[in-house]
Parts: sequence; C-alpha cells; structure tokens
Amino acid sequence: MSYARHLEGIPNSLINLAQDTINRISSDLRSKDAIIEIPEIEKDFIGIFTDGSNVLAERRGAGIAIFSAYSIKYGLEGNKKSIFGHSEISPEDTLMVILPRFAMVSRANTIMRAFEFISTLMNFDRNIDFIVLDGSYISTLLDPSRVISPIYRDLLNILRSSSAEVQQNFSQVIDYLDTQITRMFDDIFGKGNLRTLPQDFIYNYYNIIEDIWNNTKDFMPEEALITYHNFIITLVEQNFSAWVLCKLLERAYREGKPILWLSKDSESRIITKNYRAINLSNDVSVLDFILRNGEILLMDKVKFLPPIEPMKNTVLEGENPLAGRKVYALTRKLANNIYGNFGGYSLVYVKYKNFVIQFTYPRKLIKKGEIMQIISLLKQISDEGYPEPLIYTHNRTVLRKQIVENLADGLFENCKRQGKNLLCNLISVAGRRLAGI
Repeated sequence: MSYARHLEGIPNSLINLAQDTINRISSDLRSKDAIIEIPEIEKDFIGIFTDGSNVLAERRGAGIAIFSAYSIKYGLEGNKKSIFGHSEISPEDTLMVILPRFAMVSRANTIMRAFEFISTLMNFDRNIDFIVLDGSYISTLLDPSRVISPIYRDLLNILRSSSAEVQQNFSQVIDYLDTQITRMFDDIFGKGNLRTLPQDFIYNYYNIIEDIWNNTKDFMPEEALITYHNFIITLVEQNFSAWVLCKLLERAYREGKPILWLSKDSESRIITKNYRAINLSNDVSVLDFILRNGEILLMDKVKFLPPIEPMKNTVLEGENPLAGRKVYALTRKLANNIYGNFGGYSLVYVKYKNFVIQFTYPRKLIKKGEIMQIISLLKQISDEGYPEPLIYTHNRTVLRKQIVENLADGLFENCKRQGKNLLCNLISVAGRRLAGI
C-alpha cells in the first residue's frame, strides 16, 4: 500500500495558508504577552499524581469490567526525586457486571473517574503542595450533561406526547430522584471507609437502581420504560462520580490545596476554532509549532472562559422538567456544590520539551499567580516533557484486555455450574465470537 499518494492530494495552497495562520497566531499571542518563559525554580515539594484505567469485555447482553486507579505522593526533597506514599484501587477488588448493554464504554469511564478521585482522597494529607490528575477538568464538568443528555432527550420526547397526568407525574419523579439519590448516597457511602468505597459502590449499585426503579416505574408510560431505566442507571453512575468529585474539591478548598488536570492529547479548539484555515485542528497540535521549549501560554490573557452554571446540569425545584432545554444530570445539591463553587475554570498550555500539554483547573482552588509556581515546580520532574510520576502511574494502572476476557469466561463457567440460565446467557460470549468473526 502506498501512503504517499494520500498526502499528495492535499493542496500546497492549503498547507501554506495554514502555516501563514500559525505565524499570525504566534505573533498575536506574543504581542499580548500571553506566551512567556517558565521561570526556573529549585524548590522541594510534594504532589499527588493520579491516573486510572479500565478494560471492558463486551458479552452477549452485558459488559464485564475491571478498574484500576493509582495515586502517588511524589516530589523533590533535597533536590532528590522521591516517592513519599501511594494508594491503589486494585482490579482484584473491582470486577463489575455492567447491565444492561448500552453505552458501556462511557459508563465504565465514568466509574473509573470516580475511582481515581477516591484514590486521590486516600492519599490526601496536609503535607502535599498540590494535586495533578490525568485528564481534563473541563471534560469532567461537561460530562454529566453530555453523557446523560441523549437519553434524557429521548425520554422527554416520549413524555411530551403522553397525557397531562404523565407529564405532571414526571415533575414528581424528578423531585423523588433528587431526594432519594441524595439520601441514599449519604447513607450508604457517606459514613464508610474510603478504602472500601469502590467495593461498597459495586455491591450496592443494583440495589440503588432497583430501589429507584421499583418506586417510580409505575409513573412512566409503557413506551418510556426502557429509556427511563437507562436514564436512572446513567443518573446513578454520574451522580456517584460527581459525589466523590465534590468531596475532593471541597477538601482541597478547605485545606488550600490546588488541583490541576493534565491532558497530553487535549481535543480543545479554543484558539484554533477562530481561524478558518486551521479550525479543524486542536490547539495542542498547532501550539507545538508556536511554543518554544520552556514556554507557557496563559489562556487568561487571551480569552476569558465563562463558568459552567449549575442550571446546565439540573432542574430546580418547581421548574417544569419538560420545558426548555434543561437536563437533569445531577442532584440539585451536587450541581450547586460543584458548579456553584467550582464551575469557574481556566487553562494553560505548557511546552516543557518537544510537545505541548494542557493543564485545566478550578479557578477557586488556585490563587492568582500560583499556577506559574506549580508549572515551574513540575518542570523539575518533566525532563522528557511530561511529569515523570504520571508516566509511572499510567504504567502502574494500565490493564490488558485479555485479563478481563479471561475473568469473564471464568464468571460464565461458574454461572453455568449454578444453573442460572438467563444470567449465564447475558454474560456469555458476544455474538461476534459465536459467529467466529
């Protein structure tokens, strides 16, 4: 196969136009003093660095997932790189059957994110200077409504064509969900041990969903039942992840500890979307050419990023959930605590060496000017352009797909011995394997 011909079809005029645009962006950013050199700092520090992973085996009617999260306290002491502690959520403790079979990849990622927050909290103490998590804070804020919105819209479309009584009932259902999820999470998870919280969630997961389902399904028309069931399942998952995130943000605020999210392949197009010649490119791919090694781009000097409001993720008491474009993705309490307090965010792009990475963070947790000090401290442990402890945590958490496939096969065989026919078929091998493809 010849690869060259696939590139030859791209007109030179387009490439030249893109280069001219990149040059113009560079000139514009530097004229605003948005790009500056990262100061050199030689100072001891301790940071928490966290990453996680999951692997999913897609079975006949379910998913089988395992999760891993690892958090280390890492920093400099007397100019020597050291690990000062760690916490781990092991795949041995997180085998989970995901039912029913829909959106399983995004659902598993939501649960994994919650486990990363838990692992970080397990490692949290007053001696740390800051926290760095793998990923994007912006995505973390947007995900609840983004993930649940398609299901919620489908449900609303069905209910809007139903009777006035059904529509009125839905307002009461939302109020019940809001009260019940808040109460159940506080009762089941609020008094427990952080180290057992992942297992507590997995153990109680279906009990929570079944309790909500049994107390609300009779208010739904028959044609809405499947969509409504998918909605409450996703609602429980999103709220659990947000519940743990809220605990992390609130503790960081109380103890004055900054939190940053680091993305090595950010999809953001905050800069490039305004330039026609490169508006399909993400920011980091363009900034690779603009930033020099050891430089930082301060987005606050380029554009103010408006906060994400609580109302984008919940329906307030007394509001009609069928009116407008509101999405009920989080309880009112969680939406207000997270977005009301930490919905403001900012970002910087950093080029330690050879390639650009993105840091996003809640404005409320990082004082003005503090971001530059943290970026400078991280430079001391980013010889290859990326903080070394996050490379370590990634390698520690990465899971092989074959592990969960073997576990799923073992679970299936055990199920057959117990004679649970329907459950066995749900977790049996997927159709493609049955068909030999």
